[in-house]
Amino acid sequence: PVREREVNRVRLVLTGLAPTDVDVANFIGQFAACPLFEDVNMGYARTIVYRGRSAREFQASCYVAK
Repeated sequence: PVREREVNRVRLVLTGLAPTDVDVANFIGQFAACPLFEDVNMGYARTIVYRGRSAREFQASCYVAK
């Protein structure tokens, strides 16, 4: 019988800050369009105060393409 090779995938989790939800959405869209990454998923986005200003903290994850 033929044995399947085990495939290890590298998962990347990215946490960042952006001024607005529109900026987060634009980043995630460009991130997902990059051929170096697969299965890009938005984890969360929440409002925080950073250096006295409101910002959106977000997290996204993906797999590094083979």
